[in-house]
Amino acid sequence: MIEARDLGGTCLNRGCTPKKVSVAAAHVLDEIERADRYAITVDAPRLDWRALIEREKDIVRDIPSRLSELMPRRGVDVIVGNAAFIRGNTIGVNGRELEAGNIVIATGSKPRSLPIPGAEHLTTSEPRTEYEPGMPRCMWGIETMQGKHSPLRGVPMVGCMQSTKVQKWPPTTRQ
Repeated sequence: MIEARDLGGTCLNRGCTPKKVSVAAAHVLDEIERADRYAITVDAPRLDWRALIEREKDIVRDIPSRLSELMPRRGVDVIVGNAAFIRGNTIGVNGRELEAGNIVIATGSKPRSLPIPGAEHLTTSEPRTEYEPGMPRCMWGIETMQGKHSPLRGVPMVGCMQSTKVQKWPPTTRQ
């Protein structure tokens, strides 16, 4: 396997996995705010944005190294670099030529800016964990429609992350 960046790609390192930490925090905050339904009194909860981002970073920090340890145990050689076809079944990477009967091209994806008014207020998976409180207006991420009857089942699509849950976050975080 040839990997140009960190093992695990966008989903594990910058997209899906860290996003799930934010979504989980939004769910917990929502539950706390509805505690009175169960006769539980709770002072006004607040989200510590910096601590949440650090939690995301802690969770994903070791993913590439754990995958680097796992790959050889699974019989997968990992070469860091960018590959290019030289001819037929031969690719070049880091000055080496590698030949195989079958070559799978799995380039992954990377975010791009949207050419729409207000795009400067949107974030992608790339810089998201570096934003300060109050910066992101809407966090974008890769979502996969899993609904059994969804016409988009299994199709990656970009959308505003859990907008109803984000609305539960404190105004300083949402603004």
